[in-house]
Amino acid sequence: MAYLDEEIDAGRMSGRYTLEEVEKILGGPVYVSPLLVAVSTQQPGAPDKIRICRHLSKGTAAHPSVNSFIHKEEFPTRLDTALQVAEVIANAPPGTQACTLDIAKYHRTCPVNPSHKCWLVVQDPDGMFIIDHVHPFGCTCASGNTGMIGNAAVDIWRAKRVAPVLKYEDDLSVFRIPNPDGCFVDSNGYRYDYDCEEAVKRLSPLGIPWHPDKGDPVFREVYVYIGFEWDISAKTVRLPLEKRLKFLDRVRRFLFAFKGKRCTLHDIEKIHGSLCHVAFVYVDGRSHLPSLSNFGAKFGGNRATYRFLPNSALNDLIWWEQRLEDPSVTRSIRNLGPPRDIGLYIDASTSWGIGIVAGDRWAAFRLRDGWKQPGQDICFLETVAIELLTYFLDTLILDELGLHDAHLVLHSDNKGTIGAVMKGRSRNHHINYVIRRLWDTLLNRAIAPQLEFVPSAQNPADPISRGHLGHGPRPRRTTALPWY
Repeated sequence: MAYLDEEIDAGRMSGRYTLEEVEKILGGPVYVSPLLVAVSTQQPGAPDKIRICRHLSKGTAAHPSVNSFIHKEEFPTRLDTALQVAEVIANAPPGTQACTLDIAKYHRTCPVNPSHKCWLVVQDPDGMFIIDHVHPFGCTCASGNTGMIGNAAVDIWRAKRVAPVLKYEDDLSVFRIPNPDGCFVDSNGYRYDYDCEEAVKRLSPLGIPWHPDKGDPVFREVYVYIGFEWDISAKTVRLPLEKRLKFLDRVRRFLFAFKGKRCTLHDIEKIHGSLCHVAFVYVDGRSHLPSLSNFGAKFGGNRATYRFLPNSALNDLIWWEQRLEDPSVTRSIRNLGPPRDIGLYIDASTSWGIGIVAGDRWAAFRLRDGWKQPGQDICFLETVAIELLTYFLDTLILDELGLHDAHLVLHSDNKGTIGAVMKGRSRNHHINYVIRRLWDTLLNRAIAPQLEFVPSAQNPADPISRGHLGHGPRPRRTTALPWY
């Protein structure tokens, strides 16, 4: 009731009416959907964050939900993700700074088409009806409609030479780049075209309601945006302390609640979603996610059943717990330059083994008898071939070429392997273990692989993988290899 009173007092809703009155006002029958409370746990010691949403996806066979009538693809919007932020920072010159702004009541400031208000009626506990005049949280088209307004603001800012500006829902990240002719000087002597007050002033005719407490209106080289701490000068990103403790606590609570016990699909979806978010920083954690998604798939969409957590998911969650305990984890987002093609090719065949070509060098590995086990197929072998190539890169080739912090092209003729390695994970747990090891090697050398498809007929590693050995020098093995 307090929430509804607040919305009515703010003019975002009106009422309370009888059914006859609300139907007369809106010109016919109305749709009434229930409210729901979304609870988001915070860091230890902090109260849960609560948001009142509209359950517009609630429906029955006789009465479909409101959202079922909305086609989301008809309401596109721009969302600048962490990858876009990383790209801006990777290419930012020295002295670049950023501040953050938050639009207050983002969805609740976007008006609803009057003819659509009949779909957004609320009934209070006393049986009276309330009309909503703005987009509620939970409406499929809300982000698209409010996003158009936010996009317009960003475009106008750019036209007024406030750029780059990135937006994710109601959160905006405004950058400023040094300009020797700028009027605004910081403590380090850099000059800029604007400070935060001036940037907001250039957008003031729009009347955007900026949140007084959220965001950070001071331009800084280290700042927090969309849940990550970005260091522009060091070109790194990490989880802020409170966020790291929040996700660590979430993993610990999950392990405490469900180790040796049964959980629901909702429980798995929540912890999996949290870890997918932080995997942007913990790149090596991507291969520790499929065990959770595979387990979730076993529920078959049934949200009422309970299942015991498998050992694979349990072990991965323990890995995440240990990783989140480490306060020193950062991800480098330095600009590694365009992909360099130095002639790296791999191939595998189930009839003979693995072939590797690195420039004018080559290597061959013959399969042992009995190598094939359930789940160890050609895609597995192709992924092992990439891992073996990374060992040679790490111990010999990179040093000879003087390469580090580089973006390298690797050629493979297996599209399944290319997809799994580039995503950093696979549903096949054998492939997943290989991906973990090869990414460990690549991350230690700050090598970003760009896997590209090459037809088998054009792959110089193809005949080597079939036992037709190459010519020229072979890389000497300078490191202990895994079990193969």
